[in-house]
Amino acid sequence: MQHVHASTLLIVFTLLAGCASSIDQDLSFRSDPQFVVTYYDRNGDGSVDFAFYHIPDSDDMDYALVDTHFTGRFDLKIHYGIAVGEYRLVHPVPVPAHVRIERGRLPVIYRERPNQAMQRTAGRSAF
Repeated sequence: MQHVHASTLLIVFTLLAGCASSIDQDLSFRSDPQFVVTYYDRNGDGSVDFAFYHIPDSDDMDYALVDTHFTGRFDLKIHYGIAVGEYRLVHPVPVPAHVRIERGRLPVIYRERPNQAMQRTAGRSAF
């Protein structure tokens, strides 16, 4: 009986570990024609650093790709759905060039970590 209980716990922990993965390289939504993509420039340097992928009339299939360090490569994927999940990209992908950059606020909540905010303002005067 104890052996069965231990193997059940092992299965449950394995499933939970798979759900809580911090790495997810699946970027197939980028080529799905259902998604409308909008690009943003959070630090005002003229380069894309946030891409928002949205299916019209859907509330649980939104994605964002974020260049968290403003290096010209998306390194974070966020899934905005029933639950929000953030996933580090093992292989960061280049941000697009020669695309229309939307002005204004992001359409979703994204909280920068303190070191990101410092990088964002580095080189610009606070006055």
